[in-house]
This record gives sequence, structure tokens and C-alpha cells, in this order.
Amino acid sequence: MLKAFVKAHFNGIPIYWRGESDINAIAITFDDGPHPLYSPEILDILRKEHASATFFVKGDQVLDHPDIVKRMVDEGHELGNHTYSHRRLNGLPLSEIANELGRTRDILEKICGRVTLVRPPWGAVGLSLLFYTLRSKERLVLWTHDSGDSSSRCLPPAALAERVADLPLRPGDILLFHDDYEHTVKALPSVLLDLRRRGFKLSKVSELIGRKT
Repeated sequence: MLKAFVKAHFNGIPIYWRGESDINAIAITFDDGPHPLYSPEILDILRKEHASATFFVKGDQVLDHPDIVKRMVDEGHELGNHTYSHRRLNGLPLSEIANELGRTRDILEKICGRVTLVRPPWGAVGLSLLFYTLRSKERLVLWTHDSGDSSSRCLPPAALAERVADLPLRPGDILLFHDDYEHTVKALPSVLLDLRRRGFKLSKVSELIGRKT
């Protein structure tokens, strides 16, 4: 429904559920970090598997764990803005949206320079957020498929990996995970193995949506 509304009223607005790829690439994304325990473990796995990812981080967590965010950047991963305190942005006035996103943008700029990718918590998009991102020349990134790791917190890692393996993935798809759950960490090696077996290359979000901007 949101996709239809955006196409009807905001043709050309930079909001993405998926990208494009002619090399069978998809993007894995992680929300809500950096987590002091699980984010480094995820980075260890990604480094071992030579895989790239995009991390949508919260400003308050970045302030608490800047070393982890610096490691994300140093190891070739991409950062996105996931607000400062994980507030639901739809329905908020522009001033509060600007505060949530602007504070995190300023924090991240000191670590890695300009960050233009924004993911609203829960994927909640309202008119004020659309106007804000247009004005600030930032890009709203949602997802093609949700792994379900946050809605099934008691799901065994093997079952989570199997759920992702059953997704009807296509080149350009964007996958949603979270880097603050232990079962996500434990499922990740199997997920990456399955994606490689299916012939997918793991890319950063910007590499998939760059040609669509």
C-alpha cells in the first residue's frame, strides 16, 4: 500500500525496497546496533566469509560503542542512519524527525563522513519523513524481505536459517536482520553459506540502489 502511494504521489522520491543487480547480488542489512556483544561476533563472521553488509545504527548506541562502528567502517561495511533513540517517526513533526536523524547523522559524520542512507524504525514512513529526506537529500531504505529474527526471538538458529533459505530471493533484494540477537549471530554462518550456494554475491545497499538514484 505504501509503495502504491509513493508511486502515485511522490514519483521519483528516493525510497527503496530493493535495488538492481546484473551480477546476482543482494544486500544483507542489520538494524538496531551496534550491540556490544553480538555486533563484533557478526563482524567476525562477515570477515571470515569475506562478506559485506550495511548496518543501520542508532545514535545513542554509536556514542556508547564508537569503536565497534569504526571497526564496521574499517572492515569495508556501510553505515546507515536508524535514528538516535529508535522512535517511530511517522506522525512526528518535522522538528522531532530532524532531531532524531540529525543527531545521528552528525555523530556518524565524525566517524566516517557523510551518511545518506536512512531506515526508519519498524519501516514506519509518514509524509513528514518523506519531505525531510527530500530536503536533506537522503535516501530511505526499507527491505524486500524480513528475516523474522526480531519477531521470533525464541526461534532456534537452524529454524531462522531455514526460514531465510525459503525466501524467494532475486538479484537486488535487500534482507533485514538485527545485530542485537544471539540467534541471528548463530544462524548467520548457515545463512551466508546458503546464499553463496544459491549463487548470490553479497553487496552493500548503496551498490544496489546507486543506479536507481
